[in-house]
Amino acid sequence: MNNDDSQKITKKLNETGFPFQHWCLEIIRDFKNNNGGWAYRAITEYPYTFPPTNGPLLGVHGTIDVLAIRAAEQLDKTLVFLVMECKRADAKIKNWFFFQDKKDRRPKFIFSDLDSRTPFKEANHFFINQITFPDLGYSNPEQYDYCYQGIELNSNFENINLNQKEKVYASLKQVNHGLRAIISSNKKINGLTDSLNFSAFENFLFIPVLVTTANLFITPITNYKEIRSGDLQSQKINYESKNWLTYEFPLPDFLSFRENGNQQVNYMTTFIVNHKSLIEFLSKIGVIYAFGSSLKPNNDN
Repeated sequence: MNNDDSQKITKKLNETGFPFQHWCLEIIRDFKNNNGGWAYRAITEYPYTFPPTNGPLLGVHGTIDVLAIRAAEQLDKTLVFLVMECKRADAKIKNWFFFQDKKDRRPKFIFSDLDSRTPFKEANHFFINQITFPDLGYSNPEQYDYCYQGIELNSNFENINLNQKEKVYASLKQVNHGLRAIISSNKKINGLTDSLNFSAFENFLFIPVLVTTANLFITPITNYKEIRSGDLQSQKINYESKNWLTYEFPLPDFLSFRENGNQQVNYMTTFIVNHKSLIEFLSKIGVIYAFGSSLKPNNDN
């Protein structure tokens, strides 16, 4: 094979996103937090079906790019699952800009208790809006980004991506589809949880994460009343570059949850992380607080 053909094939392989996906996998597998003693276990291309097949009605199939857990220290009581989608961004979708809406918002994360009678089976799922990640910059609910709409611009900031299959929404939907499937499944996963002592944990925490090579920006508009004739005024906007941010993904009906007497949960807080900050993100997401207390036993806070 000559060099020109090799370059063409390599370019096409990169466009598939599989090399980037495996790069993310190896970063996670090789990661160790020297301060907290944590290590990660991870697998790739984990298949799922949700909703499940029901007789002649075939379920919706998919795969999770990377499914990871935080391999626990002896004293940790919460096992953290990271359900991850890996999105390589080409020149057409190199820059992602997000709008925010913090009014009356609270983050939404899902826990499950362990059924002590049946290994790897949860007794109950419940939601919590008072969980914080102080090392990531979210020390209280007010500090979350609460992004709700993403727009993709090319590398020259000249064209908006109109391809529905490549939009931010499609990747966020995929990771939340995988999240919904994992929550509904048996957690005995070969290569991931098969050697864990599940009885050592009090609950599980599930976190959806989208890792991308796109540059991330937030549009910090605090007063939409200043929009004149339907247009933003560029001289009043300082676009903020982000290493990671939180997005409130609107769940389609088949991915939504119910709680508190069938009240429907329509949004799921999802992390979006630039790949250059993935190692830093992995090192900081393990510091977790709920209602102001660390999710570790014997904590005086």
